[in-house]
Amino acid sequence: MRVNELFFELSHENRLAILRLLQKRKMKNKQISESLDTSHTETVRHLMRLGDIGLIEKDMEGYYLLSPLGTTLLTLVSVFDFLSEKDGYMRNHIPNLPPAFEARIGALTGSSVISEVMNTLGKSTQIIENAKKYVWFMADQINTHNLPFLKKKMQEGMEFRFIQRKGYTPPPGFEWSEEPFPDVRFLNEWSLNVYLNECEGMLRFYGRDGKIDYATCLYSTKQEFHSFCYDLFLSFWKKIDEKL
Repeated sequence: MRVNELFFELSHENRLAILRLLQKRKMKNKQISESLDTSHTETVRHLMRLGDIGLIEKDMEGYYLLSPLGTTLLTLVSVFDFLSEKDGYMRNHIPNLPPAFEARIGALTGSSVISEVMNTLGKSTQIIENAKKYVWFMADQINTHNLPFLKKKMQEGMEFRFIQRKGYTPPPGFEWSEEPFPDVRFLNEWSLNVYLNECEGMLRFYGRDGKIDYATCLYSTKQEFHSFCYDLFLSFWKKIDEKL
């Protein structure tokens, strides 16, 4: 099977819908027809095509289910879900993600695009204020607006991890040597900004000008989005040896 043949079979919305249905549970022909509100004949035709390319299988009881190939394929389809959903945003932004996270970018599907600097700044402040256990920032600078909120949370005993651009000088009023001490590590090369607490996440990508876009960000409280941000931050944190 060639790539273009695979894309052709997935180009029909009902065939893709069938795969999504079977991702949740195995189903019989009648159940699929009713779920899609399509005729028996049309459903059979789509099932045959999906079966012919090995994406679905039929068991001895007449239930259709995803094949291992179909299961793997749907994990990759989520990438296209994100790209089609956020096509306007992605036309002007460069993720610069580590290779291991490029294939996981579908986890960002359903996130909100926050526009204008004051709104994106408000989201970073919200992440600090709503934190109960920790705040992790990977950012090339600290906004002075957030300093009082960060200091208050750290004084309350909240964990603060910060990945900062090497050579960066903190703004007046925030010194790394002051108690309580933040856990800070430094990065030479910069590619994106990550902000999260235990239930919210936010990402800033590069714009077309090759600089972090502070006027737009992706934000979500969904578990998949948060897990992506959590793992992404840790992937940088663990490989940085130099600490403050």
